[in-house]
Amino acid sequence: RYTDLMKQYANKDENIANKALDEDVALYYKEGNFSAILAYKDLIESKKIPNATQFLEKAAINDLKNAIKADNCINAANIFMRFSAYDIGQKIENKKQMLACL
Repeated sequence: RYTDLMKQYANKDENIANKALDEDVALYYKEGNFSAILAYKDLIESKKIPNATQFLEKAAINDLKNAIKADNCINAANIFMRFSAYDIGQKIENKKQMLACL
């Protein structure tokens, strides 16, 4: 539903489109659908919506932790590099394990 609102108001009313994006990201976070949030990375960053940006960072940290826990260094390194601007490497407990991946 929020996706429909974003599309419908993308060119008509940016405030409504941004609010729909913000609510969609918040709902995905509540549901634990972090990959859906990460898919919005470019849109969230271009719109500079504070709440959505925080959820994006938290989702990236969560995905990084899961990749490290699963010993998936390729995925962990990709997430780390993709979100380097957020300094997510400093926001995880397993820093040594992350360094081993890099």
